[in-house]
Amino acid sequence: MKTRLIPSFFLFLMLAVLPAQAEVYKWKDGKGNTVISDTPQPGSGQPLPPTGDAGAPTAVPAAGANQPKSLADQELEFRKRLQEKQAAESKAEKEKLAATEKRERCERAKKAQATLQSSRSLRTLDGDGTRIRYDAAQRQKELESARRIVEQSCN
Repeated sequence: MKTRLIPSFFLFLMLAVLPAQAEVYKWKDGKGNTVISDTPQPGSGQPLPPTGDAGAPTAVPAAGANQPKSLADQELEFRKRLQEKQAAESKAEKEKLAATEKRERCERAKKAQATLQSSRSLRTLDGDGTRIRYDAAQRQKELESARRIVEQSCN
């Protein structure tokens, strides 16, 4: 029973699609009435569609007419739009991440600059893990480095 239904369904589907292939022409006649026909306006310069075996006109698209796009073309356009959207989202995410990193770098540099400008005693660790005090030259060098980072990151 089911094997008989499947071919009948496809035959019905194919027959249902056939009328959708006809050309439709629309124009206004000399009296201003709108005419809708399957043949072009007489004297419009549009060629008549060629006839098929039974003498009925076959579907020939008019040049410049808005043709419905095939499923493959629609799929390609959809995929292209999807890729463009994903690229835009990725770019926006990267820009947001870069802005966040720049803001954090600015905050760290400002804190370091404030610490270096204070009169507190500063120390650092050497390779052995022993504490070494910053002398005036080291403090000035670090302060200049912090100032450059603030100028670059905080604008």
